[in-house]
Amino acid sequence: MSVGSLDRGCAARREGWVWIRKGLFGQERVRLLLEKSRLSVVDGGQKEIWSVETARCRFFQGWENEIVVKDAHRTMLFKVEGDRHEFVAWWRAMEAAMCPKLRNYFHPEELIGEGQTALVKAAWSKANGGNVALKMMSRSSGIHADHVLKQFLNEVRVTRAAQSDHVVRIIDAFATETDYVLVLEKGTRTLLNLLEERVVFTEREARKVMGQLLGTTAELHKRGITHRDLKLDNILCREGEDDYMLLADFGSAAFSGADPAETKTDTFTAHVGTPAYLAPERWREKKYGPQVDAFALGVIMYALLSRTFPFPITGCWENGSFVEPDFTSDVWSSVSASAKSLIRGLLREDPRKRLSSIAALQHSWFSEEDSRTLDGDLTCRARSLPPKDQNHSPTRTFKTVALAQLAISTFDLSAHSF
Repeated sequence: MSVGSLDRGCAARREGWVWIRKGLFGQERVRLLLEKSRLSVVDGGQKEIWSVETARCRFFQGWENEIVVKDAHRTMLFKVEGDRHEFVAWWRAMEAAMCPKLRNYFHPEELIGEGQTALVKAAWSKANGGNVALKMMSRSSGIHADHVLKQFLNEVRVTRAAQSDHVVRIIDAFATETDYVLVLEKGTRTLLNLLEERVVFTEREARKVMGQLLGTTAELHKRGITHRDLKLDNILCREGEDDYMLLADFGSAAFSGADPAETKTDTFTAHVGTPAYLAPERWREKKYGPQVDAFALGVIMYALLSRTFPFPITGCWENGSFVEPDFTSDVWSSVSASAKSLIRGLLREDPRKRLSSIAALQHSWFSEEDSRTLDGDLTCRARSLPPKDQNHSPTRTFKTVALAQLAISTFDLSAHSF
């Protein structure tokens, strides 16, 4: 069942005529529209006058048939046109939109992810039974409450702007009394899970995955969006399609405002991301741009073809210098020269010389036909991996390193001097 049709029930949309106060005694008749998590006012010509995300509002009853909505910038008073029943219908709709009870609309199930500021649960919709993922950020964060709200609103805005075939779909966003909630398309598993299960990725398989990731990232950069936390566990497989990738978790993403025709290298300064995937310019605490995403994709491609990371667990920066990726292990002997060339291009230290996502898609590796058979490729590369035993296996080793990356993914770069 398509999750695109999910909503939180009858309160998802309501519209009607209301009166708003103008000046001390004046009034104006306008159209009020409530659609899921957005409240807006339009004039008679359907021109939007004012709008706000319901997560940013407080509302309460005014005089007879009057609803007061207050955000950080203004207070709006709406007098509902019609009888008391119409007012009650509006009140209930706004109550459901601004402070919905999660369990009235979704049935949360197992925990599928947890971060520093959010947790993700699998759930199904009571409206149509569709499977979704609920990303929840606690509103009771003390002195950090304003930061959590800004992070939530930014993630909603960026994820909506990023929507495409290979980006996880955002279905709804709202606030309950305790949490800010994003309702998202649910993938079956992550690329990390997939890599754990396989002996190795063939170049043919890796080519299909990397084509999707580079193409989607290139499109994001055209829209002025930098993900800033691309990694194996932020890439999902669409349900029933292990080779169909979805970029997820735009909690660290931001708008660069970059001209798509230019390669910006000095847009951001914020310390976000996961050490193993961080580009060297971020370790040097310099301004950085969309090219950090290309570097992270180089790390991902390296991992797909070798099931190891190209750098130590603490990242590509040691003792004040860049650590060159290693291609000397036996597993790389059966990987094509063009594949290694592409990885090196994505992992260049200088962001100005690093391949962009668009340039990487033009690399000869994507137009090559594998000279080796699929079975031969698998057999040759599998033999290059360490032997399995009860206490040590390539899968366990890779998973241990990946989990260690997660454990240190939120450390503060500003605490380190280089």
